[in-house]
Amino acid sequence: MQAELDIGAGAVRPNPGVAPLPFDRARVAMSYAPARAELAFSEIVIESPTLNASGDAQAWLQGSSDGFPDSMTVQLRLGHLSGNPDGLFAAPLTFDDGLMDFKLTLKPFGVTLGQLSLFDQGRRVTLSGRAEVGAEGWVVAVDAEMERLAARRLVELWPLKFAAKTRAWLGENLLAGEAFDAHGALRLRAGQAPVFSLGFRFRDASVRFMKSMPVIRDGAGYGLLDNFTFTLVAERGTVEAPQGGQIALDGSVMRVEDTRVKPAIGQFDLKTSGSIAATLSLLDQPPLEVMKKAGRPIDLAQGRAVGETRLVLPFRKGLTIADVDYRVRAQLLDLRSEAIVPGHDLAAERLAVTADKTGVAISGAGDLSGAGFDVTWRQAAGAQGTSAVAGSVDLSRSFLDAFGLKLPDGMFSGSGKGEIALDLVRGEPTRYRLTSGLAGIAMEIPSLGWAKPASAQGRLDVSGVLGQPASVDALELDAAGLSLSGSVQLSPEGAFQGASFPAVSIGGWFDGAVVLTGRGANQPPAIAVTSGSADLTRVSLGDASRSGARSGPISVALDQIRVSEGIRLTRFRGDFTDEGG
Repeated sequence: MQAELDIGAGAVRPNPGVAPLPFDRARVAMSYAPARAELAFSEIVIESPTLNASGDAQAWLQGSSDGFPDSMTVQLRLGHLSGNPDGLFAAPLTFDDGLMDFKLTLKPFGVTLGQLSLFDQGRRVTLSGRAEVGAEGWVVAVDAEMERLAARRLVELWPLKFAAKTRAWLGENLLAGEAFDAHGALRLRAGQAPVFSLGFRFRDASVRFMKSMPVIRDGAGYGLLDNFTFTLVAERGTVEAPQGGQIALDGSVMRVEDTRVKPAIGQFDLKTSGSIAATLSLLDQPPLEVMKKAGRPIDLAQGRAVGETRLVLPFRKGLTIADVDYRVRAQLLDLRSEAIVPGHDLAAERLAVTADKTGVAISGAGDLSGAGFDVTWRQAAGAQGTSAVAGSVDLSRSFLDAFGLKLPDGMFSGSGKGEIALDLVRGEPTRYRLTSGLAGIAMEIPSLGWAKPASAQGRLDVSGVLGQPASVDALELDAAGLSLSGSVQLSPEGAFQGASFPAVSIGGWFDGAVVLTGRGANQPPAIAVTSGSADLTRVSLGDASRSGARSGPISVALDQIRVSEGIRLTRFRGDFTDEGG
């Protein structure tokens, strides 16, 4: 028996409880072999608003207790298939060829899809699943697999209604590449929200994670959409920074915690490895502009940087820095710089960098012009051109010389620890404050008969300006019975020129004002005692005199000298030298 059906516009309604499925035209040419309960469809054509298909098929009828089959098993070969049911996709999907095995159950109405193989742009898509009509409407479960496809095509196959903002972000920012081992699942139930999952691997990808940032090239990794959470992992990838070369992004992750939120919030955890210049160049791109805000150049230092940067931002246009939350944690390795502290060579095996919306900081230990340090540099957000350094330094004569803090020859020897604070203001000399407990440092002023052994502690507080020359605006010293405060004058070349101490106390036997005047290299300074009083009954010069250190000329103008019990001299004046012993 043979028959042909050519039907105009109409609709199919599996039962009264579901909406009809409209069609514009349907044509079927078939033959029936009753002995085998077999239908042969030599032509099938369906034209509808949501689906257009053509092909041929064979079907075997099962069950006919009431003279009408309960189900049929169908093998269908598709010559053409295109469709977009309920506007599920951005544009109708078109396939050139396909094979389908399914079972159609009429009581109750349902379709079990054993396998549907569609050929998309020369690549096979395989689907399986089931659709049936429940009490409240359609219940659909479909699983899909695809061996490989262009990454852009993957986005086209992504239903519009599922994680729409995430899909849109991928559509704009997944620029090239190939997806493979892709698998998806769709679950529909009348009256409930659709459930969609998707997993895939990718390679040779180009991805733009922010419009202002360089594109990630040669990306490879995987993506997963599951339970409204989307994750994209770059197991491998690089960016070409505006300066400094390539940065590796291996292990970086993009995550949208809840794709239902509008706008969707993306979290990027970027693991970076590259040159310091390249890393700083990347961090200086809008909207972060870390180096621009710090008032520092990109080529600040040589070395490598390894770090993690977290960006949290909404998926919408017109982003500003106020919309982006960020946190940077990095290590600067084998750092060398002549620019971080102008005029000084800085070297460090490892420095830690942190940056967020509150500011930026660099901390760690290293060597600055031969002097060791362990400090932290900080700049608060919004404080453009203003920053501060605080920490410890290895305090020694070489440190003082490196920073132009010249003291008289022989006055300072040994090494110890000091605490330093620097105030950095763009366009202005750097102000400093240096304090120390003086452990490990020996000090001596032979002309005053004063010395502090390295084992003794004390207190040193120095402040002024670093530069060419440096200045010592305030100096306070309290150690081994000596207490003084005043300032030090340096020549334009940075050599010791003099010092003025309005308040000096030595061992309980002298209180007054002292002025030191430099006499050139390798010469002890001249000492002028300009006022005060002395009690010679309490003085002991033996320790200083045994040191063998030379002293410069001494000029004394004292209000009073106590020579012995009952003998005092007033308005005493005198000039002394150590020449001839």
